[in-house]
Amino acid sequence: FATGYIPAPTLSQFPGAAEDAAWLTGMAAGAASKTGQLGLLASFPIPEVLRGINAWTLGARETYPGAEVQLIWTNTWFDPALERKTAEILIAEGADVVGVVAQDSPASGEAANEAGIPWSGYDSDQSENFPDIWLSAATYDWSVYEIPRVRAVLEGNWIAGNYYGDMADGHIVLAPLGQIVDDETRALSAEKTEVVKGQSGVMFTGRLFDNKGNQILANGLGATFGELMAMDYLVEGIKGEISSS
Repeated sequence: FATGYIPAPTLSQFPGAAEDAAWLTGMAAGAASKTGQLGLLASFPIPEVLRGINAWTLGARETYPGAEVQLIWTNTWFDPALERKTAEILIAEGADVVGVVAQDSPASGEAANEAGIPWSGYDSDQSENFPDIWLSAATYDWSVYEIPRVRAVLEGNWIAGNYYGDMADGHIVLAPLGQIVDDETRALSAEKTEVVKGQSGVMFTGRLFDNKGNQILANGLGATFGELMAMDYLVEGIKGEISSS
């Protein structure tokens, strides 16, 4: 499975550290904002999605210190009509940049395009479809994992074992930066790409607080892999709650 947590002798999970590319995408989003009021729509409040939301927000606050991110849950993986409506709500509430986490439809980009504001996507490169507003996105190259695993099955030496790919091995890829991304942000993105290739999850290093004021990580302390996999909080700067539905 591309995501999940239940092991079995004939079952493996192969998600990836999309939070690393989400962090870089958030930097582009923060740099593109003029007001520091950004909007983010996301699917479900599971750790995988929370990591992406939090990383995107941390990235945005790196390039726009003090930025606030309004979060709205769609509670669906794919519903173009709802995604567009949700983006329109975020824009109406004052977001001057909109992003998505774990939503594969470009419908929110259509809303952003109509409003003429920057947009970051997820899971696909939409730079050609939205050239005037495109920032970037966290994407996956599934072949990095799947081709060797299929070959192992064919050769009869496949064994179960979970995998968590990242930008260093090419499983996670930052989509091309859009033409609206300025040179300073491009340089920062290139610099931080090398950082995250050397230390996946580096954005989750303290001092880190949640959006209720609780300290999550002490100064200089990085989140463990287990803590990342069990993430159950929203970071400082996010306006929203973890949905219970």
